[in-house]
Amino acid sequence: MRIGPWLRSAFVTTLPSDLAGATPAEQEAAFDHGDSQWMRIAVALADGAFTQYPARELPRDFDARKRAWYRVAQKTAGLHWDVPVPGPLGRTLRLPVALPLQRDGQDVGVAMGDLSVPELTQRLALVDMPGFLDAYLVTAEGLVTARRGLEAQVLKPGMNLEAALDLPRLADAELLRRMAAGEHGGYIKEGEKLVVFSRLISPPWYYVAEFDRAPYLSTAQRETERAPSE
Repeated sequence: MRIGPWLRSAFVTTLPSDLAGATPAEQEAAFDHGDSQWMRIAVALADGAFTQYPARELPRDFDARKRAWYRVAQKTAGLHWDVPVPGPLGRTLRLPVALPLQRDGQDVGVAMGDLSVPELTQRLALVDMPGFLDAYLVTAEGLVTARRGLEAQVLKPGMNLEAALDLPRLADAELLRRMAAGEHGGYIKEGEKLVVFSRLISPPWYYVAEFDRAPYLSTAQRETERAPSE
């Protein structure tokens, strides 16, 4: 069985529902336009074989087995989300999700997909909510995994594509404390901001959204905060 048509079929399911019945040419145009937040899906085998869709030219010495998502997935049972990594050419920032493949109890490779971090960040935004400022994903340890401007911040010309990225850390001590304690969600008042957080299931991180506090304060609260202290 050729794996190419299977990979393409799987990639089509990541397009918006109104494109499910589109012609192949229309679907290809949608892929190129970035209508799917997935950048690729791929299969890497233990013998070094590698295939991905959409097909892209890779460096001659590219070896998927050296990539962090492959190494970590082999040590993980079930679906694994990794922190952001650079794309094969170092031009894009991606969130890899990988699943180890086994046959007769033996590891034979890894199936994976790459989410575009900038595209995902756009989908995190709550622009219709009053006072919305920012939204991002963060690990319980405080590493930012998806946020506006993250791609430009961590991708550098000539960088080592196999090395872990120097991801920014949150500086909010209260938020870090509550996430490390395993809280499922809540909110924090920070000066003029209201910070809301919620633990996700997959990926196993926290979704954080920041708002201007004013639209969410009651009249009584606003009057209290404006009153001069005695």
